[in-house]
Amino acid sequence: MWAAFQPLVNAVFLDTEGFSGNSGNLNSRKRLLLKVMSLSDVVIYKTRSERLSDEVLQNLADASEAHSRFFANKIGGGGPLPGPSVVICHETQFSDVLPGRDADGVSPEEHIADRMDHNRQDRTSLRRISYVGARLGGGASAAAGKSSSSSGEEDEEATERASHLGRLRERVERDLQDAAPDGRGARSLDKIFEELTVLWKSFSDPLERSPVSSSFSSEHLACTARCQVCQRRCGLPRDHSPSTPHSRPGDHRECVYDEARDNRRFFCRRCRVSGGGGRDRHMVFKSSASSDSTFGAMISYATSGSVLVHQFPQNILLSSFLKCKFWNSPGMP
Repeated sequence: MWAAFQPLVNAVFLDTEGFSGNSGNLNSRKRLLLKVMSLSDVVIYKTRSERLSDEVLQNLADASEAHSRFFANKIGGGGPLPGPSVVICHETQFSDVLPGRDADGVSPEEHIADRMDHNRQDRTSLRRISYVGARLGGGASAAAGKSSSSSGEEDEEATERASHLGRLRERVERDLQDAAPDGRGARSLDKIFEELTVLWKSFSDPLERSPVSSSFSSEHLACTARCQVCQRRCGLPRDHSPSTPHSRPGDHRECVYDEARDNRRFFCRRCRVSGGGGRDRHMVFKSSASSDSTFGAMISYATSGSVLVHQFPQNILLSSFLKCKFWNSPGMP
């Protein structure tokens, strides 16, 4: 994270690099982004996607929820701190940005609010959402059919970029001025550092190094049943037959041992490697083996309580493996 003081507007600028940094843990990077957004009076959310994606709006909804539920009471001092205002800085190269007013007279801010409401995304903790967009680069000139020289195109792009940055600065300065009347008064550098330290100490535990979202196939095509012990999903298709037990084909990770359920499975290691043609020959506990006499069965039960039965007794080389046996599958096979 980078920080700089800008004396012209009397404000501290914090830059988290969004999701473009080199951190391998996307969850930790997003948590950092949410903490800085909650602390800020004004957030500049810059995106260069050709369309204003739902991912941008979802990140804003996450920031709104995180501020109201977890951050506001920790950095508010005398009371919950109002949420930040957000300025979406949208730059494209080939696509038009949202117009000031569309054919129905709807502004970009109203369009964004309607999309978030339609997606049931929370924005109640954000004081204001503004939009500043510009189409930059060679795409605009080519679409307009202009045959100017290379230097002329560069001058035109520089002029448009300067105009775009001017509109962005004007919007940010206006939101900074409105912060105090909205309940976010000016804070000293010491106060900002103190609030930043509070958030860091409160939310600094290690997060799992996993993607923010899982793949579509594993999330929406696989069976929804989960192991009651390790909580891993069944790897079979959703429509697998009820007679086919839940399993995780191709996933050779062991389950977590649960003493109450005793979810161990025993198999013959020698059969698994060679003798059984690569098959897992599971050992079954019985009170006696079929080859035992009545007297031998009584002796076996009295001494051990049960025996392991194998098709080929000379091949027994016992190993244990923790395998998912107990599944939660409401409404599924």
